[in-house]
Amino acid sequence: MRTFISSYRHNMYGDIMSLDSNMKREKQLENSIYELVLKGVVIDVGTRSIVRTAKNYKGRSRFAINLPLIRNDLWSILWSRKVPVQVFLKIPEEIISERNEKRKI
Repeated sequence: MRTFISSYRHNMYGDIMSLDSNMKREKQLENSIYELVLKGVVIDVGTRSIVRTAKNYKGRSRFAINLPLIRNDLWSILWSRKVPVQVFLKIPEEIISERNEKRKI
């Protein structure tokens, strides 16, 4: 593996690109993702589990929902811009039907 310090790097096609143009492209992508989210697009993060984290200073348990790593770019953008989000929970239908069947027995 060779490493070198340069203001240029190779893109995936083997062409040499300026890091400045690369950074501009990344910034444009970041802005377009941010604008898409601001339009009110609902992002389904898939099935997640609620995990218990360490206790807070009062000794109460705290809980977290881990977000999928595949969308880390989006989470980073929202975090860096301090964008508040709303989280909605939906229990899958199969869990609800299992619970109702157990109650009947």
